[in-house]
Parts: sequence; C-alpha cells; structure tokens
Amino acid sequence: MAGIGLHQVTYTYLDANGCSGTSTVNIPVDGCVSVGEPIVFGQSLDVFPNPFSHYIDVSFTTIEGGEVHLKLTNMLGQIVIDRTVQAEAGENVIRLDIAEDLANGIYYLNIEYSGEIWVEKLVTED
Repeated sequence: MAGIGLHQVTYTYLDANGCSGTSTVNIPVDGCVSVGEPIVFGQSLDVFPNPFSHYIDVSFTTIEGGEVHLKLTNMLGQIVIDRTVQAEAGENVIRLDIAEDLANGIYYLNIEYSGEIWVEKLVTED
C-alpha cells in the first residue's frame, strides 16, 4: 500500500512482434476521500497567455522534482529563449520573461521533462 499523496505508476508492454513501450501516469490519493484521476505531465501542461507579448507562463504538475528544459524558437528555428529550471514535486508555474521585442509571428515552445518533449505553438501580439 502506497498511502496518501501523489504516486507514479509505470506500465511497460512488449507485443508479439517484439515492439515495446512504456507509459507513466501520476495518481493522486486523498486518504479516505478518493483516488483522483491520473496526472500525466503533458495533460497537466498549460502555456499562457496565447497570444503573448512580454512573458509566457508555463504551468504543470509533476509527481517528483526534476529538470525542465524550455526552449522558445522562431519560425526559422532560431533560439529566442533557452532555459533549464528545477521543478518541484506538485504544481509548478514558470514565468519566461521576454526581454527583447520579438517580431510578430508564430513561435514554438519546446518543453522537455523526464525524457519526453512537448511542443506548444504560440503567437506574439503587440
């Protein structure tokens, strides 16, 4: 029995063709109250505001702390922001301040955590 708190469960499979895969979810347990829905990093990820101008907030939940690598690129693939932060277990909000005036257009925020990468499409506004 794992007890109250946020618990990580990993499922690994191997099919008849030798292909394998792994999936991990985080499940909150609230004592006698309930067992909550699984928390998956990519599902708990929120990037706002969009469109953005002077900052971007990245909100997410993790079962354990770890490094989160954030990279904002323009449509040409040029890196505008490249930052690594230490996330805490639980809810996190990271603010990326946009120090320079960016040209209006589309940007991509790559978020890497625990060996997985998520990409969010963002748009600038004046």
